[in-house]
Amino acid sequence: MKINLASEKGQAMVILVIALVALMGFVGLAVDGGIIYSERRFAQNASDASSLSGGGAAALSLENSQVVYWNWNCNDSRVVAAQQTAIAAAIQQAQVNSFTIDGSTADNNGASTRCDVVDNGSYVDKYIDVTSMISHTIGTYFVQFVYSGPMIDNVQAITRVRPRSPLAFGNAVFATREDCPNSDTGGVHFDGNNQVNISGGGIFSNACIRSGGSVDVNVTGTGGITCIGADCYKESGNPGMSPAPKTGDYRLPPFSMEVPEPSCDGLASKSVHGDTMSPGHYSNVRINNGDELTMEPGLYCVDNFRMNGGKLNGEGVTIYITTGDFIITGGEIVLSSPPARNCDDSICPPALPGVLIYLSRDNTGEIALLGNAHSDYLGLVYAPDGTIELGGTAGETSQVHAQLVADTVKLHGNAELILNYDDEENYQKAAMIELFK
Repeated sequence: MKINLASEKGQAMVILVIALVALMGFVGLAVDGGIIYSERRFAQNASDASSLSGGGAAALSLENSQVVYWNWNCNDSRVVAAQQTAIAAAIQQAQVNSFTIDGSTADNNGASTRCDVVDNGSYVDKYIDVTSMISHTIGTYFVQFVYSGPMIDNVQAITRVRPRSPLAFGNAVFATREDCPNSDTGGVHFDGNNQVNISGGGIFSNACIRSGGSVDVNVTGTGGITCIGADCYKESGNPGMSPAPKTGDYRLPPFSMEVPEPSCDGLASKSVHGDTMSPGHYSNVRINNGDELTMEPGLYCVDNFRMNGGKLNGEGVTIYITTGDFIITGGEIVLSSPPARNCDDSICPPALPGVLIYLSRDNTGEIALLGNAHSDYLGLVYAPDGTIELGGTAGETSQVHAQLVADTVKLHGNAELILNYDDEENYQKAAMIELFK
């Protein structure tokens, strides 16, 4: 008997066609996926650029109209004008990248601003947010086979603009270190039998505050006395603290403490001769009884600086301690470094406006300001990784106008110590922008 079997010819062709359709689907997905990713990345970059351009325009407007942290008001016509300038700049920058937006974000395609004042517990933040939103249709090749609607992509960017502001949000004394490993390192320390009066700004420690002896500390004005961490305030003896120290819930943001380092490149090597010092690089500066020196305006890069007597005066100076210490144990010293708004080319540059004494980063040395009652300092005294020690001569009143920012800050002695801090007379951080979101 003859059996007829059905032919299997052509089955491979069917499988090949099915596989080819699947392969084309994957190819289509890869092509359209690449297009979508590329278009979204381009739109996001354009949104970032638009927001940053608006933020930069707002910052410049605030600087030119002299709107600063301490006179900030969201209803101020100058702040409103800065916001309008930001929107116009954001729209213009979007057009450069072939996107059309307007002054409204209601349809996810526009530029807008928001002014705010936010109390974060340990500091008050003041800013303008510049938002740029871009909505656009992405052209695809294969997605339409499974989806008939348009492929719409929405992206946004937010730039935060902060006005010119004081370092560390205007705290007169600020300790940056975030722990107190022993009784001598980290935090703010008070001891002795003296009275410490601080006005114009508060005391803030990223870790502990220690007080001892019969020191009497009084802080008037904004800021109060704040430390971070459980049981961060420690006392011994019979000290007095007014107002009572409080624990903050937030540390100050890093941007509020950043100070650019000066550059010593190109400075000529100098040594002390006669009664006048000129800007330059000094390996050692020693001032003794009988010496009377005047520092000309400018930047002084010094390896070690010591003064135990005599007189020293200078205006518009920045003293940058590169490797060693800045030690004043006696004599009369009157130094100032006016902030940028009170400087001109004949006084400040190449000094850092408002920065008086700067202990270089990674330098764990000391700035000791222990001159007599006739001494005064105006400007920022800054030791990000070192120690600042401020005191006075027994029976005399010492008065300074500096801001003290260091890893560890110590105020002690047997004299009345007055620290009068003024935002407008000390180092100021220029209006700044950051791509916030």
